[in-house]
Amino acid sequence: MQRRLLITYTVLIVFSCLATAYSALQTSQKYYTNRLKHELSVQGKLLTDLFINEFKSVEEMDFQNFAIEYGKSVNARLTIIDQNGKVLGDSESSPEIMENHINRPEIIKALQNEIGFSKRYSETLGVHLIYIACPIKTKDFTGVLRLSVPLVEIQEMNRTIADYSMIGILFGVIIAIIAAFIFSKKFSRPIRQLVYAAEEIAKGNYNKKVYVDGDEEIEKLATSFNYMAKELKYSIFQLKHKNIQLESIMNSMINGIIAVDSGLHIMLMNPVAYKIFSVKEDYVYGKLFYEVVRNSKILEALERSVQNQESIVDELELDEQTKILRIYTSPITLTEQGERIIGTLLVIQDITQIRKLEQMRSDFVSSVSHELKTPLTSIRGFVDTLKNGALENQKVAERFLDIIDIETERLYRLIQDILSLSEIETREVDIDMSMQDMNELIDEVFAILRPKAEEKGIALEKDIEDRMFFYCNADRMKQILINLIDNGIKYTEKGKVKLICKTEQDTLKVIVEDTGIGISKEHIPRLFERFYRVDKGRSRKMGGTGLGLSIVKHIVKLYDGTIEVNSKEGVGSIFTVTLPRIKN
Repeated sequence: MQRRLLITYTVLIVFSCLATAYSALQTSQKYYTNRLKHELSVQGKLLTDLFINEFKSVEEMDFQNFAIEYGKSVNARLTIIDQNGKVLGDSESSPEIMENHINRPEIIKALQNEIGFSKRYSETLGVHLIYIACPIKTKDFTGVLRLSVPLVEIQEMNRTIADYSMIGILFGVIIAIIAAFIFSKKFSRPIRQLVYAAEEIAKGNYNKKVYVDGDEEIEKLATSFNYMAKELKYSIFQLKHKNIQLESIMNSMINGIIAVDSGLHIMLMNPVAYKIFSVKEDYVYGKLFYEVVRNSKILEALERSVQNQESIVDELELDEQTKILRIYTSPITLTEQGERIIGTLLVIQDITQIRKLEQMRSDFVSSVSHELKTPLTSIRGFVDTLKNGALENQKVAERFLDIIDIETERLYRLIQDILSLSEIETREVDIDMSMQDMNELIDEVFAILRPKAEEKGIALEKDIEDRMFFYCNADRMKQILINLIDNGIKYTEKGKVKLICKTEQDTLKVIVEDTGIGISKEHIPRLFERFYRVDKGRSRKMGGTGLGLSIVKHIVKLYDGTIEVNSKEGVGSIFTVTLPRIKN
């Protein structure tokens, strides 16, 4: 800025000085020309009178001598011309070689009985001349007396004025440039400070202040700038605070939120909405809704809400994904300048899990009802049979009572498993935790299950590290081991069931291998569902409730562990439980 000011001041000063010099030059030239014109006019009139008085007749007239004599006396070139333009005498040249002057402007004027004036370049002398022509009229002669003076003096005077003017301009420009430099530097310093402060504020440094000393206007500007910076800092702080609050609220919501304007351009989209629609773009602001969310049903609900300016609630299922969504659309109304709808708000609730839970609950109720109904029907049927006379036959009665006892036991186990599963599901942390010797726990489990295995001719094997301890609830650990090993025994016709228990880093691994019938791949994903049986006939025949693996899964989940299944039909199955070690 200082450079521009300096250049501007310099150009203005040089232009002003040149204009002043030119005006002075023109004024002085005009003044001296008019003065010379006046002097020549006076001299011309005097010489005209002298010419008339000196020559009484044409015979006495000696034009050349008169011109030479009096031309020297007035220090000018004197020329006498007749009315036909012929030169009769000239103080500086021979009349015979001079051309006719009838067309000269001053001669024409003088022949009209007026004083003629002209200024032009003389080809004869090679200089600029000023001419004054006075009319001569006697009884015997009519002509013109002309005086001419070269403008050399005026030109030299103009050159002198120009030289002095240039010197004055040069000194003036130097002084002006110095003054302009000082002034521009003084003037631009606070401006530079304001520019620097503005750049700092633009970078986010809202604490930047400007302190300048100078004119009242500059001080007012600095004060206004500091006030503006203060207000801007406060406004930005409030805006950031509100944005942080809004972002925190949006990120904390469990539902997806999308806001679009009246043209269906996205104004806002929270992370949950990104996740629901599997949007991989980082920035979707300003994009059309259907470019980001490619679902015709949602777009249709949105357009219907925009057109009708009403709230809409709808449920739909994403075609490519197994997701069930509940969509709420509501117009966004701006109330600052009267009620005006500026867009639409979409609230997307993923109700997939809710629907699954409802279905699971329905299936659970149905399964429980079915599982309870079967033993109860058997018990009731045999009781009625006994009442109707079967008690009389001791062998039949004992056989019926044995069946009732088996069904009652089965019913008891089913109720116990249901209660156990419910109790495990309601807990977040297990109770009655203590350091357990895994060797002792496994020996107890083997003692319970060995008779059942021996009855089927199946070998029970174990591979356990010595002195292995684990912090857990002993009953929960026994449930895991009993259910997994018992399952292996049920579905193994011959061979063995092997238990491997070992530690890896900070985890306990429990692996149960069997050489049973195996499980086909389509059954594995649903293996841990309540009452799900791969072979329903075999499971019921062996007294299974269909809840064993579900209980194992929930206990493992209670301990933040994992369970994996690898199986091949006709070869066998491997269940691997991984439990993290808990510090007591």
